Amino acid sequence: MSGTMNSLPISTKWLLDASDTANRKAINSVFLISCAKTESKGTGFAVKGGYVITNSHVVKDCTAQDIVAI
Repeated sequence: MSGTMNSLPISTKWLLDASDTANRKAINSVFLISCAKTESKGTGFAVKGGYVITNSHVVKDCTAQDIVAI
């Protein structure tokens, strides 16, 4: 996780530092979803089965290759 921590916003680092182990699991299931094609961004949430869900406006007009989850 240390390599990942370098690319996180400082507010996220502070949140992770302030959280206990149980809460970090919940925090680690939240993603920033970004579409390079439309420059839209939004929050995504990891669910069972390895899927990440987000609002349709975040990925509208994007292909899987255009989408990045951070």
